Amino acid sequence: MKPLLELIRWPLVVPSFSVGLLPGFLAGALACILRSFGDMVASQRANDPQWRRPDYPNIEAGVLADGLGTLFAGLIGTMGLNTYSASVGLSVATEVKARRVGLGVGLGWIALAFIPGSSVVVMAIPRPVLGAALLFASAFIVLSGISILGQRMLDARRTIVVGLGFLVGISFDEIPDFYARVLSESARELVTSSLVLGLFTALALNALFRIGAVKSHRLVWSPAEGHSALHQFLMDAAAADGARTEEVGRIAQIAEEFATAAPSLAEGQVEVTTRFDEFVLDVSFAWAGGALQPGPAPSFDTGVDEDAMLNGITFHLIQRLADRTHRRTLPDGRHELRCEVDQ
Repeated sequence: MKPLLELIRWPLVVPSFSVGLLPGFLAGALACILRSFGDMVASQRANDPQWRRPDYPNIEAGVLADGLGTLFAGLIGTMGLNTYSASVGLSVATEVKARRVGLGVGLGWIALAFIPGSSVVVMAIPRPVLGAALLFASAFIVLSGISILGQRMLDARRTIVVGLGFLVGISFDEIPDFYARVLSESARELVTSSLVLGLFTALALNALFRIGAVKSHRLVWSPAEGHSALHQFLMDAAAADGARTEEVGRIAQIAEEFATAAPSLAEGQVEVTTRFDEFVLDVSFAWAGGALQPGPAPSFDTGVDEDAMLNGITFHLIQRLADRTHRRTLPDGRHELRCEVDQ
């Protein structure tokens, strides 16, 4: 009998790598990352009634954990991992959000993995029951996603990105024969699910619509035009940049207050500039004439400068509405008032 060491060949398993599978793997990995991103944003919003924006360090840690789990699964030769959106929906529906519950469920699944035949018990659940549970949880996760979208203003381009990406993704499961005919073999290796197809559609449209997009918007406004023209300009700029609806309302109130004081301040036209990003809404007014500054205390005395008093009240209201205000005199002698609102 040959020695045992001679019978065992080392290494026991030689890993192989196929370059042809790499594009499909990368496409699936990108889809899984963005799915994890969305699930974590939905979880953050469900756990924080005052949620305003994604907590990116938390999302980074979650995506890293998801990736390490998939890496470990690959090392032991099992299926890859990813977040499960229906679990987020179930948590929202039941309002069970305690960390210890998640840890207990996770430990339970780990224990089941070491019990032979446990998968048979799970698969024995009737399909109507599974379907009803999935439908119930999915309704809440869809509603959560829609409510997150509703917090942002959407123009026609962003509406097309969201709507068309969703519809094209659904069509992959509804008309699979169509995609089997029109997609080449290499394309079918990339587009492996409705999630991947919808993701690629949204990313492509978003990149297309960003061509020629501007970072700031400018309007030359005359106080004689009234507040309506200024308000419409701000709404169009906010929708184009996807600003938060609540904070846009504060910007609109600032503009309305400035419009009431502009006729007594500005000599000619006012240059209005907006710069909106993920964290700050910034609107600035530049004009020639008198400065908008704190005025005398409100009084009924006959000798008080009413215009200065009213402009001071306006300036005080603008300061209350904005998170930060900056005043300066430009090199050409014009006055500038810049207001920032955090979003």
